[in-house]
Amino acid sequence: MTYTTSDATGGGSESKPARETSAIRKLTESQGARSGTYEVSDETGNIRSRSVVIPRRGRPPETELRDHSEIAQHEHVRQLLREAQESAAEVWLAEDLRDTALAGSRLSMALRALWDHRSIREAEWREAVNLLQIVVTGLEFERLTTEQRRAIARIFDEQILVRTVGRSEVERILRLLGDAGFDVWRGLTETEVEPEAG
Repeated sequence: MTYTTSDATGGGSESKPARETSAIRKLTESQGARSGTYEVSDETGNIRSRSVVIPRRGRPPETELRDHSEIAQHEHVRQLLREAQESAAEVWLAEDLRDTALAGSRLSMALRALWDHRSIREAEWREAVNLLQIVVTGLEFERLTTEQRRAIARIFDEQILVRTVGRSEVERILRLLGDAGFDVWRGLTETEVEPEAG
């Protein structure tokens, strides 16, 4: 066997003759010593095999990084939805007014965090989260009626926000909140301002 290394012109120099009449040649014409491609040829010069050495592991391709980032964001949203569901259940089940207020505060924070990650979900999901934020913003959870507390809990119990949200799910949320007496349009209504007397 003969080992040859090609130079920049494609020619090679022989070194280390062996018993067999095969040659291993590292292809380095265009890449210098960085090439990871080798050829094994027989005594007539016919290439019997070509192998490529896998380069060292470096930074993963951008698409792979983006996929991992999206997976992490989706998992974070699922975690936030679980936290919102737990908080909504606590709002419904709490017997102490202070516990109700604390659970409502946690629910508001979870909805704000969900809104921060809105770009990874569909438009109707964003609309539903926005609607819930509008309804719970500024609420005094300890003053909610039993029916209102139950309506908030049902939205998360039915896992409306976990699955893909379409028009019918948004309408379901509107119906649950409206039937419980929430002003679902409060974020869209104009506030009349009285002119200052002067």
